[in-house]
Amino acid sequence: MLLKARPSKTGVVALLDARNFTIAATSNNAISGSGITVTDGSALFDTIEPDALTLALRESVYRKYNTFGDAASASPSFYEDAIEGSDPWIIGSTIASMSDYPDESLLLVAAVHRSEIFGAVDAARSHSMKISIGIAAAVAVLVSCVYIAVVLPLTRLAKAMETLTKLDFGTLEQSNVLESRSYIWELRKVQVTFATMVKALNKALAQRNATGGVSKQGGSVTATRPHDNSGSEVV
Repeated sequence: MLLKARPSKTGVVALLDARNFTIAATSNNAISGSGITVTDGSALFDTIEPDALTLALRESVYRKYNTFGDAASASPSFYEDAIEGSDPWIIGSTIASMSDYPDESLLLVAAVHRSEIFGAVDAARSHSMKISIGIAAAVAVLVSCVYIAVVLPLTRLAKAMETLTKLDFGTLEQSNVLESRSYIWELRKVQVTFATMVKALNKALAQRNATGGVSKQGGSVTATRPHDNSGSEVV
């Protein structure tokens, strides 16, 4: 009966009596001996004993409740314990009364490996966590690419425009911003337009400077008017 009530092929169901949690019956039995042994005319048959898992379950219940009274007062109860190996087992217990006398009551205990109940849930949670980490990493890479491809060139272009307001063409040439080109077509078009405008403006100011109409003082450009030899301004 206990074998049919076993929760899984790897689990165990046992009945423990009130006498120090003695094992009264178990779904997992181990045969002691091998066949029939005849000694001095007496035949000794194999005996059925609880297996190691049942013994480990009994020890776990004993450590948990210590006395049968504590186990009875907590009935029904569930807890986790590593009764075999390092992985946890889910253990449930309840009182199975077969008599009006408390001392003749039995404790019905069942144990099943945690992975058999929550294995699919744990696997799904682990898979979901891996997907979340992968998405987070992909978003981080995408943000970095956008920063490098869009934000950084726009920042450099803004600084170049600020430098242009000071007519500091030397700094613009040294910064290499006029030759910088983005992989994005729209941004590349803006860079080309800006570079063309700067070069045309620089050329125009250079021509005026060559004719004496523009002079540079302290890095800035100022316009002057020619004077005659008498010192009066020529209009």
